[in-house]
Amino acid sequence: MSTVAAKPKSLGELIQYHRQKKDISLNKLQELVGIDKGSLSRIENGEVKRPDFQMILSISTALDIPCDDIVELYIEIGHKANVMYSILLKVLEISIPSSLVIKIATKFLESPKENSEDLVEKLYQTTDSVKDTSIKLSLYKLIIDYSRDHGIMFYIAKGLMQEYLIERNDFSKLNGTYQKGRYILKYAHCLSVEERVNLHYRLGVHAYNLCCFEESIALCEKVIDEDPTKSILSAEAHGIICDSYYFLGKYDMCEEYMIRYSEFPFPFIKDNVKVTTAVLYAKKGNVDLAIEQLQECLKSCGQNSLLHIINQLMLLYLQNDNLSAIEELLNYEEKIISIPYTSPFKQLEVAHYYEIKGNYYISLGSTEEGIDCFFKSALRYSRVNAVKKERECINLVVSLHITSNEGMSIANLKKLQILYNQCNEQEEEHEQTVN
Repeated sequence: MSTVAAKPKSLGELIQYHRQKKDISLNKLQELVGIDKGSLSRIENGEVKRPDFQMILSISTALDIPCDDIVELYIEIGHKANVMYSILLKVLEISIPSSLVIKIATKFLESPKENSEDLVEKLYQTTDSVKDTSIKLSLYKLIIDYSRDHGIMFYIAKGLMQEYLIERNDFSKLNGTYQKGRYILKYAHCLSVEERVNLHYRLGVHAYNLCCFEESIALCEKVIDEDPTKSILSAEAHGIICDSYYFLGKYDMCEEYMIRYSEFPFPFIKDNVKVTTAVLYAKKGNVDLAIEQLQECLKSCGQNSLLHIINQLMLLYLQNDNLSAIEELLNYEEKIISIPYTSPFKQLEVAHYYEIKGNYYISLGSTEEGIDCFFKSALRYSRVNAVKKERECINLVVSLHITSNEGMSIANLKKLQILYNQCNEQEEEHEQTVN
């Protein structure tokens, strides 16, 4: 009668445990995997110090041994760097917990008699091709920690930058990831010129998305200084500086950068310059000309500018108390909301659209519809970490209920509770990042 080990502590014990559990003889296992009985016996008894990894995978498949279990014990045997690297490549092809991938990668980095910089460079290059975002992020964090421990400044910088580029895509954490991104500037001298330009540009866009316009200008100026060519990043940097000066109310500087921006050859620039020219007319007091130009832009510009044009027109129509013109613009709502906006600032524009629409309904005396729009606006502001704007919308909702002398409905109270909880979560996360 077979005896089954209670807790396998070695690779051999694990194989024997599962073989006996399935009541398979060594002769039968030999038939299943094509490995002679004697070799199988020596592996189970621990006499083969470093069995071939592919052989072990064949045995685990035949015996239904969980891949995680057998890999974890296999890497404890101790192997040369090239073997650990081949194991890492193999497990990256299959579904395996990120914690185990990190264990394997750590063992690879700990390989004796190998140059630390060579090891971390190889792992960095491999990580770039990993498709699973969570595993990729975990590997970059390992590279950062290992590089810090070994004083490899170059890969501290590169690892931090890659970590930032992944984490900045979570729009609900824009404040926290921006602070992490700014920290990389301490290591910017370790990056190549191309990487520095990319970092300053990404941070410049990030600052702009957070409405930190002075910081956005400073970061985008770095892009222009280090990339004086007519590249698309340089063009975008000019456009961001132009828009940042607009939001700061520095319209002369906005116009100066708009002229520079218009000199770039990219096709999307023409539409952007048309729209910016129109809104500058409004700021200079020529509202009628601004409306005329924006109406023309509405017909001629592409969908990328559509939401911004509509928002600007709605604001001007509200200013002129031309509510019927706003009603016509609301016919575009289905189209503008169906566009997949991939940047936080575009999502801010959607939130702003609902805020303007809410003010339109309040002007009509349709309080309930206005409140509904302000809730929609607050929800969208919360998705891109715009806490101040979110709270402004919430305050509008509360003020409208107070003014109307009507109690808040259960449905609205629930919406308010959701937004309140989101605000608290974002504040806690920001405090953790700062501390």
